[in-house]
Amino acid sequence: MTLLAHLGLLLVALASQVQGQDLLNLTTAVQTVTGEAIYLPKPIPVQCAARFQSTKPISVIMVADDGTFSGTSEAVFILGFLQNKLQAPAETNPCQQFYTGTLLGHPVVVAISGIGPEAAALCSSFVAECASNVKDFIYVGTSGYSSQVGGALNAPGSCVPHGVTTQTRLGDIAVTPYSVNWQCKLASWTEQCTGFPNICTYPTEEAGPLVRSLYGQCIFSTKTAASTALADELLAAAKTPLFAANALKLQADFNKTLLDYETSYWNLTSIGTGVTYPPLPAWTGPRILDYTQAAEIDGQFFFSGTPWDMVARNYTALTLNLANNSTLTQYDVTAVNAEEGIGVSAALDSHNSLTALPKISYTFVRGASDLLYAPPLQVSPGNWIDNPAAPAANFDTQYRFAIQTTSTLILTFFQLRCQAAGNSAATCGFTLPELP
Repeated sequence: MTLLAHLGLLLVALASQVQGQDLLNLTTAVQTVTGEAIYLPKPIPVQCAARFQSTKPISVIMVADDGTFSGTSEAVFILGFLQNKLQAPAETNPCQQFYTGTLLGHPVVVAISGIGPEAAALCSSFVAECASNVKDFIYVGTSGYSSQVGGALNAPGSCVPHGVTTQTRLGDIAVTPYSVNWQCKLASWTEQCTGFPNICTYPTEEAGPLVRSLYGQCIFSTKTAASTALADELLAAAKTPLFAANALKLQADFNKTLLDYETSYWNLTSIGTGVTYPPLPAWTGPRILDYTQAAEIDGQFFFSGTPWDMVARNYTALTLNLANNSTLTQYDVTAVNAEEGIGVSAALDSHNSLTALPKISYTFVRGASDLLYAPPLQVSPGNWIDNPAAPAANFDTQYRFAIQTTSTLILTFFQLRCQAAGNSAATCGFTLPELP
């Protein structure tokens, strides 16, 4: 008996147990036995339009934290400007929260995946089921950053201060479609802690993220025209006078909540390294890093410290070199540390590899919410420790400000699209509320 006959008998048998819409779902699930076979239920276009509450292709804005970690939802400002907002019942999807509506004249989905790569992958896969209805996908969130390009200390090597390079300011933003798993390493405790307690030591490992036989795929560096075009559109939005004007509205919040911390951090870095870091200029907006400068480096281990930042920058340089055919080292890049990018990349890259299905362009937008290591202090030649006088971080305030800057970029991005579509100033306008 042929495969077609077997499937026919199967449908007849199952049809005796289902009726009406159930039978329609069953018969549309088994579409063909030649070429691509459909083994699982697949939403039809009308179901996807209902899922997204739009007959037009939608943009997806996804975040991780609903406020459980930092006290402020990473979607709070986006949701504040979402019109015709409808929240899907929790039992209908694997995302933590799933909203549809119109953002500055554009149909969107705003999803809160939940924290971690698994949650992000599940929520992203749910969206990908309706890829034909998706225009683009932006994952937005907060991140720990290296305090300066290339870090503060040179290791492995001479173990001297790196010197003055571009410094990170809280609220800075990275836009990149690339990600890498920081935890893909084979190493013993002794290898990772070589040189302890001297923080000017590079942790050694037996195998890193290129060894897929140990951990599967760890580096997501596939360069596609669609994803880089989406990143480029966001980067172009960040260079507009409109974004500069929108971001400048946050200056008072920065001065009120973060300036003292920043000033203390760099004063201590100058004292501890003997390098004179010049006073930073008045904050007028975030620095923007592009995908030649940053990749999202992910791990569910909340690492901090100069040695692990060195590893993070090394993995970042490796990822960017694979993506862009560049020759960067850890001294050329800033680590942007989060959790969810590898989950999103795994889900959407897997979807995009399938034939005969619409592709989804995606990118990450990450705001600097904290610095990955304390100011270093040299206690004897070549021997360094974390400065015990390091200022205490205020995570609630720092994360909230990073959410403000990234939300400002996302809203400006849609504001520009809104204006390009010929909508009124009232339809396209927004003003973020001040921090309490």
